[in-house]
Amino acid sequence: MMKVLLVLLLLLSFYSWSSEVNIVTEDVPPMQILNSDSSISGVNIEIVQAILKEANINASFEILPWPRAFAQALNHKNTLILSMIRNAQREQGFIWIAKLNQFEPNITILKDNKDIVINKVSDLKNYKIAVSRGDYGESYLKSIGLVENKNLYLTIKHNNMWKMLFSKRVDAVFTNNLTSKFEILSAGLSPAKVKEALVLKSIAKELYLAANLNTDIQLIKALKKAANKIKHDGTHQKIIAKWQ
Repeated sequence: MMKVLLVLLLLLSFYSWSSEVNIVTEDVPPMQILNSDSSISGVNIEIVQAILKEANINASFEILPWPRAFAQALNHKNTLILSMIRNAQREQGFIWIAKLNQFEPNITILKDNKDIVINKVSDLKNYKIAVSRGDYGESYLKSIGLVENKNLYLTIKHNNMWKMLFSKRVDAVFTNNLTSKFEILSAGLSPAKVKEALVLKSIAKELYLAANLNTDIQLIKALKKAANKIKHDGTHQKIIAKWQ
């Protein structure tokens, strides 16, 4: 009788959170893409969808500006977020479910701007650098001494960051090897006109699916188990290879 009761309680717990799971993210191709018909796609979206399918969990996705997505995941139970960089500042604020992907940050400039010479990190202080507000790049650039509205310029949307570069309102942007081409195309600009000035290998980061600290423990266990399963059966890598 006790075993039956325990199973029923677990089932009730499952159904109680399965209809309330919300996943927030931002529109950052190719990781997360908000399509013109309001559907979503992208390499990390597909990985998370595979995890949800394996765990038999229903969830809704919501595309938001990153600061809003971050705040929602930080403050609302049973809310998941991707693609989250895992660092010391965030480590204690979330439950880390699964590594999805990784990227290598860089500083990108216009090819025709011959006056920009960036050979090392300390050179960045000599130029105006743009980065998306709330992005890991903001905290990194501030940590090395850049000051907002002096040599650091923050934008809400990635499109604005690239438009600032192409109009030469800034000298360079903090970006990465995965998303830069897609962001430039989305802004209606040409990727052929830019180049990497400095690759920041020392701060290459892994991207995670993370959850609010108050998220149901059974949900977390189910997601972690499913993530491990698709990693070991090859599904995870097949999705990455398809997008590459």
